[in-house]
Amino acid sequence: MRNYEVFIVKTVKLTITTDLVLIDAISDYLVGVWDAAVEFEVESKEQHRVLSAIVEVADEMQYTALRDKLETVVIELAQIFTVTPPTIGSQELTEKDWSTQWRSRFKPLHLLDNLVIVPSWEDYQPKTGEHVIEMDPGMAFGTGQHETTQMCMALIRLVQQRSTTHSMLDVGTGTGILAMGAACLGMKSVVGIDHDPEAVSAAQQNVINNSLVDLVSISPAVIDQVRGQFDLVVANIVHDVLLDLAEQLSEKTGTDGHLILSGLIEGSQVRSITATIESKGFQMVEKSTKGEWASLLFVKP
Repeated sequence: MRNYEVFIVKTVKLTITTDLVLIDAISDYLVGVWDAAVEFEVESKEQHRVLSAIVEVADEMQYTALRDKLETVVIELAQIFTVTPPTIGSQELTEKDWSTQWRSRFKPLHLLDNLVIVPSWEDYQPKTGEHVIEMDPGMAFGTGQHETTQMCMALIRLVQQRSTTHSMLDVGTGTGILAMGAACLGMKSVVGIDHDPEAVSAAQQNVINNSLVDLVSISPAVIDQVRGQFDLVVANIVHDVLLDLAEQLSEKTGTDGHLILSGLIEGSQVRSITATIESKGFQMVEKSTKGEWASLLFVKP
């Protein structure tokens, strides 16, 4: 495990109340750009959820700049998805050793029964047959705890169990959690791509930290720049982006290959994506749901 030193000047807790459709986008922004620790809380209103994010800043000026940028981002997202703009609250945490208390709340997380996400400071002893991915909460747990990540990882394992699958493309890889998980479970070649340079940097470092550089390659390339086809293509993003990428996702999936799409809210979004992908010759063979979220598995004949 790496040494984990903490230098805290100002620790702030942000409370963001947002429409469910913006959950993934805001969480990814907070984790990838702010290196924040993110938790989700369910509010009484079904269409809304509260995100709690912890961020460390050097001074008041830096915090103000980051807060202004966050407000701009959430307003732009709300306009794109035509929903009510999120509300943002903040509270300064005065305990100088708060980070130690915060770390105590994050324990090893089982994405699967044999795949564990472990913070770098945790002295975790894996059980027989367990695969361990070392990632810190500020970088990974915002996505590792989310239902869509868990469902995607379960579907990836299902594909590997049912078919001969050697190569995988992870579109919107984020911190690389799905790419690394697939490699740990036996995938021979994984390519992860993301348009966010912060995410690419974090994912590349995670791959190095977990000694997976021979199996996982992380790139800032867009999907059109990726060469060849893959046995499995995974995209855990949001509905509208998946629609925009439907043709490219289809093209990158090889014959008899599989396509996993996630980040979808059950209902109209699932129906929309299913109709679009099936119109390209795919057949849906599996559907997973957790709460309001859904993940879909297609096969390309």
